[in-house]
Amino acid sequence: MYREVSPHKNVYVMPGPRKTFAQALGTTCDIPLSELPTPYIKGDMIVVQIDETYYLTGLEDCKIHLHGRVILSKGDKSLTHLDLTKKL
Repeated sequence: MYREVSPHKNVYVMPGPRKTFAQALGTTCDIPLSELPTPYIKGDMIVVQIDETYYLTGLEDCKIHLHGRVILSKGDKSLTHLDLTKKL
């Protein structure tokens, strides 16, 4: 659960010890193979059947989320928020 740091700012922190970025990425999610859908072959493709409700939920999520990547070359300066907005 998040707690508000200051009533005047929208800054929230997680209780407990802080993780580094690398530690947060290193967290694994162990899902048993028995819970994954079974793939099968249809023509020359491998197909996985997905429940329609999960598919539609994921489709709705993608409509309101921005997915993208900005690739900087070595030596490029970091982008400010304004620079990133212009680039997008």
